[in-house]
Amino acid sequence: MKMRKERDMFFYLGNLMRLTNRISSKHMSREGIDITSQQAFILFELEEKDGLSQQDLARLTAKDRTSITRLIDNMVKRELVSRISDTNDRRIKRIYRTSKSKQIIKQVMKGGKTFQNKLLKDIEKEKADIWFEVMKHFIEKCRKEEKELDQTMKK
Repeated sequence: MKMRKERDMFFYLGNLMRLTNRISSKHMSREGIDITSQQAFILFELEEKDGLSQQDLARLTAKDRTSITRLIDNMVKRELVSRISDTNDRRIKRIYRTSKSKQIIKQVMKGGKTFQNKLLKDIEKEKADIWFEVMKHFIEKCRKEEKELDQTMKK
């Protein structure tokens, strides 16, 4: 498949991300789930691996230090996460889910799955599988590129 313009891929991915964020926020609001999509992203990452450092969460969610600190501060105040110093290095703060956020994320994931199924309803399984594989490939390549850039910037 030939792309019309190089920017089309990023234009479409950006639009898709913005639309799904807005729709997800509306779904959560309608269901009485009182968290932002940014807070949900943090909880999704912690669902995968609880106890990530703030630095890891910043990298995984593409946030700078100030933004991730503010976001986590707010989540701590709302008892969605707890911040605990690392046992080996007290400068490192580990972020853990609370029982409150574990319940919330179950609701969010259920709604997200319903929304995803709605989006995929009219798409052949083989095409959806290819799309997921392509997205995984892009993510892996972008992470590799980011790592290379980080290494060259340190020099």
